[in-house]
Amino acid sequence: MNLNELPLELARSRVLCTEDAAAYCGLDIQMIRKMLKAEKFPKPLKLSERKQGWRLGDLQAWVDSQAELS
Repeated sequence: MNLNELPLELARSRVLCTEDAAAYCGLDIQMIRKMLKAEKFPKPLKLSERKQGWRLGDLQAWVDSQAELS
């Protein structure tokens, strides 16, 4: 099965790395780091000692909330 053909509920659970999360949200990695410090971006999942990721559903909810603020 192609990852792009996942059922919606599974797709929303998919975890994106920092680089992919930044691209998805239209931000650069440095901006994400600044927003995390200011608690203005969804908290990441800790994947390993040095790697973190975000659920696609959490990112989509954040993007939607930002659009409502505009």
